[in-house]
Amino acid sequence: MLSCRRVLRLRPACATLRQLRQISVVNNVVVSSSGKQLHPLWLRERCLSPASVQQETLQPLLQPCDLPEDLSISSAAVKSVSPSSGKQVLMVTFSDGHTSILDAESVDAEADDHVSFGIQQKDIKWPAIKTWDKSTGSKVKRISYADVMSGQPEHLLALTGHLLEYGHLIVEGVPSRDMEVAAFARVVSGFPGGQVVRPTNWGPVFNVRSVPDNTLKDLAYTSEALPPHVDNP
Repeated sequence: MLSCRRVLRLRPACATLRQLRQISVVNNVVVSSSGKQLHPLWLRERCLSPASVQQETLQPLLQPCDLPEDLSISSAAVKSVSPSSGKQVLMVTFSDGHTSILDAESVDAEADDHVSFGIQQKDIKWPAIKTWDKSTGSKVKRISYADVMSGQPEHLLALTGHLLEYGHLIVEGVPSRDMEVAAFARVVSGFPGGQVVRPTNWGPVFNVRSVPDNTLKDLAYTSEALPPHVDNP
């Protein structure tokens, strides 16, 4: 005879979950909530004190070579800022006498996903990739060439954000003139007035055409398919 039992699963309170995801210190070794041991130099590079970074720009005042290679942790502790907020700081005193006070949650998050967090710009996480197929990918996003070339941040954000998410879009209204691809790339990827399209030994732009190539003998001059690739230096 078969019988059934109901299993009651209790969800821990949010405060308990936060407690389980805290950074910790074991024998002066800082350990992330996922179990990673954080190197003293890595922690020191995240110090935002006036001795470490310029306070207006948060740019570093020290180079990695300015710090001792054998830098170690003399003492470390996780302390609460206030019981009501639940915010914690990681206080670390290093072997050279410097003490850093770090946001414990931020250090722990960066240790688990270092490509999503920065110092000057906190949130540098890329948009999540969205997959598509022949049904969902057929409606390709279109964006105006004039809007992109205006250099307005909202248009550049719309273009780059969609590319990072979906991997494709169509730019409409592009003039048919030589070197326009390079001009467009400079606006999308560069600083105002800067030359950021690095030329190769083929120049900044290479037009793929089936033409006699004399002695060069390159695949791009033939009628064979030329897939996306990294070109010669």
